[in-house]
Amino acid sequence: MEVKINAEAVAIIAQKVLELNEAGLHDSLKDAGDKAVDKAVEIAKAMIEENQELNNIEIAKLVKNTETTEQRSSTWLIDMARRSQAIRGGDQKLVEELTEKTSANSGTTTLGGYLAPTENAYELIDLVNKDSIMLGFGRKVPMRSNTLTFPTLTAGTVAYSFAEATTSGSGGTTDAPITTSFLTLTAFAYGVQTTISNELLQDSDPSIEAVIRSDITRQIASYIDWSVFHGNNTVGLDGANSLMSGLEGDDIIVTNKNSAGGAPSFDDILALKKPQDNTMAPLQVIMHPGAERALSGVKDNVGRYIYDPTVRSAGTPMIWSMPVSTTNRISTTLGQGAETAIFAGAFNDSMYWGTKPNFEVIFDPFTYAGNSQVRLVSIFRVAMNVTHENHFSMLDGVTL
Repeated sequence: MEVKINAEAVAIIAQKVLELNEAGLHDSLKDAGDKAVDKAVEIAKAMIEENQELNNIEIAKLVKNTETTEQRSSTWLIDMARRSQAIRGGDQKLVEELTEKTSANSGTTTLGGYLAPTENAYELIDLVNKDSIMLGFGRKVPMRSNTLTFPTLTAGTVAYSFAEATTSGSGGTTDAPITTSFLTLTAFAYGVQTTISNELLQDSDPSIEAVIRSDITRQIASYIDWSVFHGNNTVGLDGANSLMSGLEGDDIIVTNKNSAGGAPSFDDILALKKPQDNTMAPLQVIMHPGAERALSGVKDNVGRYIYDPTVRSAGTPMIWSMPVSTTNRISTTLGQGAETAIFAGAFNDSMYWGTKPNFEVIFDPFTYAGNSQVRLVSIFRVAMNVTHENHFSMLDGVTL
């Protein structure tokens, strides 16, 4: 099979091989003499041919102690926006300067904009994962396409005991085949549109870039977290819906669904532990901070408080061996309009995330040109599903 080699990648790796050889950190060019450059190029091509499925940036990182983007701008988001602005204005010299500075090498006709380099976009993926509470739970499965289907176990083999030296006829052995079902992960796009004024671009500094980057990733992470609980399989352009099927919004939880009908009681909270009947995996409780305040006033049948939220200052608070986390991405306008829900379940065992290894940032200098603005369209794709709904529980109707 013919391998098409990116000349730029070859040049980058070859240069790094030469630099490392000169510094004594790479011995591939030992005794190469006058043909060191040719040998370095040969090494670079061999590396690419052996790793055809990796992108150019990752290939370059295979060379020990190298990084192909050390000259890349630390304010790449702002510089890419300025680059798109220069494209609109026809300032080719500035376009070339910023292209080299940001390692920009991709474009798209979509929205008349330009994509951020992949290596920069990875920074935003890391920030989304840090800003999201729910992305920290569950099992992560890489996705190469928009959907992924894989088998999950619904019934396994059966263990049995028997007396020593008995025959199979009197030992009571039991044969039970493994039974599987299939779980489908469907990735949906989560987008944010951000506008930056030309004046801000002209006067910007690294702190402005940090604010913009943080705003983009926190908005997407917040929406993903909301979707886990309240997604209703409906287009969510207004932020009030989500194509992701949520635990409450799409009625995923059926077996262990209860209602407080006001302030939570001891029995209500006890019911949250019901999933433990169906799974040996540890359970986690997740609720709105307002629900935590309501929970802190609940007493057991002998008058003892069942939960102490002040433990949060010393570590993770627990209720009946279940760690408690809070997020304001659980709605407080459920039911009659002033209600929330408390969730519990084997999130780390029975919730699956499908992760796409890309974060698109399109720099569009045209849509809002009349307002002297550049638009950033950020798109991140992710999927979520659960294997067994009876591994989760919900207490709705909790008044604040």
